[in-house]
Amino acid sequence: MVVDLSMHAISNYLIVNEHEHAAYVKANVNKLHFVDPHETTKFNVIFKASLGAKDPLLICTNMFCIEPLSAECKQFMKTLLTPNEEFTNYMIQQNAAYELSAPYSIMHIRLGDDEFFENISINNSNANDAVAILKQHAGPRDILLSNSHRFKERVKSLPGTTIAMFNTRPLHLGELSTMFHDNVTDSFKETLYEFFVLWHASTIKTYSVYDWVSGFVKFAGLIHDVPVIDLKPTLFSQKSHYRNRNF
Repeated sequence: MVVDLSMHAISNYLIVNEHEHAAYVKANVNKLHFVDPHETTKFNVIFKASLGAKDPLLICTNMFCIEPLSAECKQFMKTLLTPNEEFTNYMIQQNAAYELSAPYSIMHIRLGDDEFFENISINNSNANDAVAILKQHAGPRDILLSNSHRFKERVKSLPGTTIAMFNTRPLHLGELSTMFHDNVTDSFKETLYEFFVLWHASTIKTYSVYDWVSGFVKFAGLIHDVPVIDLKPTLFSQKSHYRNRNF
């Protein structure tokens, strides 16, 4: 199996390893099979149909990884996600601009995916729950990451807010359609920067409106053995303790 990053915008910022099928991929991108996490049957159909074929099978998927990651797998993922020189310099500049230094921990808030599109109204109920989580769990060395730029702006306006955050407008790296988006160069760069910031955190605390932990923080933690703490079960446990707390 070969992982090819060359057709994705993320390739602008990572070292792309050449392989024997690189020319074929570039010439046959129209033959890509897209498989999302809910199409396991489709994946099996595609795979069986390819048996005996002479040409490589091209698959693009954001399918979940449910198996434990071996040390070999973690190293493979680190090799795939190696910043190129230009992006390394960009991260150094960003770290200096934000005065980022270890040790730090991450407070990650994932609101609904509608938050990637600012022409849709923010869900106030979800945002209020996220504020409650922040008030209960934010620490002095935390950096707030969120898929919602508008939520970060709301947090900035709250009385007593001291939590650090980046001035970024992230996008959904795991959404298959982002592969062909135009005019999102800055968002790709900013989101990838945040992903690498996760790698060096001491702890990742996360809250998501969904029933699962966001893959963005889950796999950053798994690859670099950073503890990921799901805060959702604590949402309604100690409200009286944080109503008047500043953060």
